[in-house]
Amino acid sequence: MQRQPIGKQCHNAAPVFQAFVANFNRLIKKITQKKKEKEETFRKYIRRYFDTYEADTFHYADDFGSVGSSFPMSLGVKVAEPEREVVCLTGDGGFLLNCQELETAIREKIPVRVVIFNDFGYGNVRAYQRHKYGGRYLCDYGNPDFGKLAELFGAHGEQVDDPRLLQEAFLRVMKTDKPGVLDVLVDPNELGTPGFL
Repeated sequence: MQRQPIGKQCHNAAPVFQAFVANFNRLIKKITQKKKEKEETFRKYIRRYFDTYEADTFHYADDFGSVGSSFPMSLGVKVAEPEREVVCLTGDGGFLLNCQELETAIREKIPVRVVIFNDFGYGNVRAYQRHKYGGRYLCDYGNPDFGKLAELFGAHGEQVDDPRLLQEAFLRVMKTDKPGVLDVLVDPNELGTPGFL
């Protein structure tokens, strides 16, 4: 018997991950011609769909030892290059490991944008367990509404579970003058075979 992810909101989430990544270049170009991105466990999907047009504009934290590092790393990139837009693409598990750095971003006025692909668990671990063990899930958990969590820190925050609302929500997060968080609820089965298999 397969265990269902905790968090009823993700059960109704439509597949949005591939659509978001495939359209990310077009969306970001509405805001700026230069970009930097960070991401974590779904890096193989980002690399598959994401195009780069400039050297040193795409960085990713590699392997499980770096889970949770993308948001703090993004803050460092923005401090080093304040004139450039910095967008952190991360999973909910990675973001939870360092979400307290929202306080740093607010206090130090570091306007990094964060897009969280929220599948209520460690998606790569879930995919591995599905592939290797036929569905023995020991990696699902409940999450807060990350948009509301961001607002509690003083950042701009939103949550989206409908792909039709994603573009406008992303553009609002990009246009704010303070740190912004977009919590994108995704289908927990959307990540297929894990990147390391």
